[in-house]
Amino acid sequence: MSRRSGAGGGTEARTARHRGQSEIIGLVLLLGAILIGAFLTIAIGGMALQSVQENAQGGLTQDTAQQAHAALSEAAVTGDPQAIPMGEGPVDGRLVDGGTLTISMHDGPDTCSRAVREELGALRYQGGDRAVIYEGGAIWAETEAGLAVDRAPPISYDGGTTRISVLSVSAATTTDDGQLVARPNESARRRLAEETSSLLTVCPARDYTDLRITVSSPYSDGWERHFEQRVNTTSNVTVTRLDDDTVQATIENATEPRDFDGLAIPYVGAAVAVSPGEHFTPEVHVANGNYSATTGTVELRIDGTSITRTRPVSVDAFDVNRSTSFNVSSSTINASLTVGETYNYTVAVRNDTGTTVDARNGSFVAGTHGPMVRLTRLNETMDTSEQQLTIGAALRNYGLQNGTGSVTLEFTDPVVAAPNRTASGIRVNGTGTTTVGFQLDVGSLPVGHYEYAVHGPNGTLHSAFVIGNRTETTPIAGDLRLRNVSTAGTTVTEDDAFTVDTTVENVGGDPTNGGVAFRLEGGPNANVPVSLDPGELGSNSFSLSPSQVSALETGETHEYEIELASGNDTETVTGAFYLGESGSALGVEALNATQDDGTVTVDATLDNDGLANATDNATLTMYEANGSGDQVTFAETPTRTVSVRWGATKTVSFQFDGSSLGGNYTISVDYGNETGSDVVNLGALEGGDGDVAISGAGNGTVRVLGTEVSGTNDWYDRKYWAPISVTSVLTVDGSQSHHTFTNDETEDPGSLHTLTNLNSYDTQNATYSYDWTQEAGETSTLTVASTLWSRSGPWEYANTRTYGGETWEDYQAEASAYDDAYNEVNASSGDNPSNVRVLLDGDDVPGVHAAGDQQRSAAEILNQGAADRVDDDGTLDLGPNEAVFLFELSDRTATWAEADDDPGEDPDYNDVIAIVEFETPDGAVPVDMEVTDDGTGLVIGSPSVTAPSNTTISPGSITNSSSSGAPDVYAPGANGTLPGGPTPPEDVDVSVDVVTLG
Repeated sequence: MSRRSGAGGGTEARTARHRGQSEIIGLVLLLGAILIGAFLTIAIGGMALQSVQENAQGGLTQDTAQQAHAALSEAAVTGDPQAIPMGEGPVDGRLVDGGTLTISMHDGPDTCSRAVREELGALRYQGGDRAVIYEGGAIWAETEAGLAVDRAPPISYDGGTTRISVLSVSAATTTDDGQLVARPNESARRRLAEETSSLLTVCPARDYTDLRITVSSPYSDGWERHFEQRVNTTSNVTVTRLDDDTVQATIENATEPRDFDGLAIPYVGAAVAVSPGEHFTPEVHVANGNYSATTGTVELRIDGTSITRTRPVSVDAFDVNRSTSFNVSSSTINASLTVGETYNYTVAVRNDTGTTVDARNGSFVAGTHGPMVRLTRLNETMDTSEQQLTIGAALRNYGLQNGTGSVTLEFTDPVVAAPNRTASGIRVNGTGTTTVGFQLDVGSLPVGHYEYAVHGPNGTLHSAFVIGNRTETTPIAGDLRLRNVSTAGTTVTEDDAFTVDTTVENVGGDPTNGGVAFRLEGGPNANVPVSLDPGELGSNSFSLSPSQVSALETGETHEYEIELASGNDTETVTGAFYLGESGSALGVEALNATQDDGTVTVDATLDNDGLANATDNATLTMYEANGSGDQVTFAETPTRTVSVRWGATKTVSFQFDGSSLGGNYTISVDYGNETGSDVVNLGALEGGDGDVAISGAGNGTVRVLGTEVSGTNDWYDRKYWAPISVTSVLTVDGSQSHHTFTNDETEDPGSLHTLTNLNSYDTQNATYSYDWTQEAGETSTLTVASTLWSRSGPWEYANTRTYGGETWEDYQAEASAYDDAYNEVNASSGDNPSNVRVLLDGDDVPGVHAAGDQQRSAAEILNQGAADRVDDDGTLDLGPNEAVFLFELSDRTATWAEADDDPGEDPDYNDVIAIVEFETPDGAVPVDMEVTDDGTGLVIGSPSVTAPSNTTISPGSITNSSSSGAPDVYAPGANGTLPGGPTPPEDVDVSVDVVTLG
């Protein structure tokens, strides 16, 4: 059993939980002398105490206490007055202060408000040096070592059952003759019985299951010793000393929660047949399973009529036979009921909050003593192939005499074409039934739910049958068919709403559930649950408000889905609508500008997002430098008149030779109220593998910005300059020319041995240029070749200089260094192409900051020699017709992926750096234009769903079958469940007796 948690200290603000009774274990509380004792109140009169019988001191003391216990117990059991040994003598008997016994129940820290509390009182007997005390059924003996137990208190726990039996002693009055006797105290007995009963019924019913026994007494040492020996027998018991005089034993889960039921109807008695002129008088028994009196309302309702009767009811606690009745008069019966019909009724009881807590159902028939033939029910029988159907119509005679009747079958479903069929003069025995069978061939019917009616003597009954085993073309999920999907229109404006209407049919034989979902691509979705009876049609609408429609893209066809779902089956149909602006709405849907060898092609897709055809001019404009520079002048205005029908598109194309242009250009096309733009790179220069391709007319320049191949000897403060030569290779329309750069900036040409060495100690910051010109229509290819002649000498002294505050000596290579090349890089001849990179604007330079000792990095060379060509993030900031050559000569197997920013580490691609620049002339550009009809059409419309069409069925023979029997009616009877009674736990046996002395 789990522990319940409370909200704080114990109060009565708790709600009892109701559930079925369970077997209770763990608590027997015996309070009274009938079962070995009671709370025995002994009143001792105010007159002088009488002497006890003369007894020998010592052993007589214990015997006297035992005699007092026996007399008190006898008074409680028999009710007869009993003399009590008290007063002075060999054994002195006196009434002294005793303890207080409290029995309470708890739920963890919460305390039940019901408790049993009694003052025990005590009798002290002393003879000589021996003294014994009688208290609550226990006899304590005072010894030098403390209290000894002569008679154990009748309180114990064996792990399953708790037993408490206590006798109470207190002063009262004496009898007229002055004798001290014990008599039962009826008022105290009733009080303790009520307290005990309340404790053991109310508290467990409110989930208080922990039992706590608390004794506050001058003799608490004896109680504590007894609790430890006879109560603390299992792990769920705790014995606690609260103070010097108080000891407490707590037994957790000493019992289980008790639950009681509320109001219930165990019995309803009523007639099953009511003839005209008779009353209908059901008798109802109401039971109360609560531990307090309960009020409620009992109601009678007759289905299919307006007849309702109510009665207030008040039921005492645990009364199981509170009787009440209803009366429906004969006049009401005659006015409200139809003779021959069966009527169901309900008798219900509601509690004081109006909640129905129990209900019973019954039925009766309104009949006569003569013949009364009525059509009562219909049934269908289908063979396994769903080809042959038999419809049965049952005629019942509610009279005592034999009679006849007729029935007619009519198909009411509009998709079934079949004649009516009639069976006449059908004999029905008194109180019997005859079933007429109509046999039909339904093999031509498709899947569906088909309704029919049978007309009889007393009216018409409707029913339906189901065809489920057919090949079906309409959307069906489970037993749900999507009969129709429709819309008010397939074109909408931003101010319109859009609605889709659906009709769903249950083609099955049982009620079914499912759903219809509307899903719009890029728009809102909606789901509607569907719950239909057999053959029932359900309609639902899905609407987009004007604000939801306006949130969609105009000029677009918007597709949607209608999904029908039932169980694990789904079927989906699709539709679409076009959303357009009112009137015409011309614009540019897309623009794409490309160039191929200087030929620029601009394709502009023009659209009409409106609902009316329209015409306007499409005009092209072009600006250099991403739209911020000068406008390009065309030989003729690039404009075309274009007509676009609503919802369609057309493409206008412009083409011109842009080889004379260079740079990034913004190209725009204006049409209607919109402008489409794109950027095209019309640079005459195009990077390749180790070279650049240059098209169109213009002037070109290649400049060597720096050479950086050198080494240092820090021990001798020497720097060695490796010889490098650089050559430009220009190919114009297949004709190739070479230009080798010469070092005309050195002041020490003798140390170079040849002026083709650009890497000298005194020309590190010098630049070298080569210019050329090409005409319109020409295309050239430019590459730069570099050769490193020596890396390791031999070396010749050339110069002394100061660097970083130190004196350094510069050494140049001897003449023999030019005999053999160390590394030759020439992409035009296929020599070591991986050692040269050609970069354009925006390209990354991984080793942009790498450099050896006393060398410049690629960033320094580019920014010093070519006016800030490297951004802070290491990307090139070049013009549209500019390219940069980067060489790695000192590492023969260099790859671009290895380049990094580690100082002095190869490859760093700063050994030779050159820049190529090309400038194009201004001038008018001729343009060709063309308009193409895209032929774009709208595919819009609501989903196509076809409902079943009329189908003919073939009738067969008619059969009859008879049976006898009374109408199928019943009274509820006495089959209800009685609530539980107000008993304490099954192992709680409480008997309380109290006596007084007087």
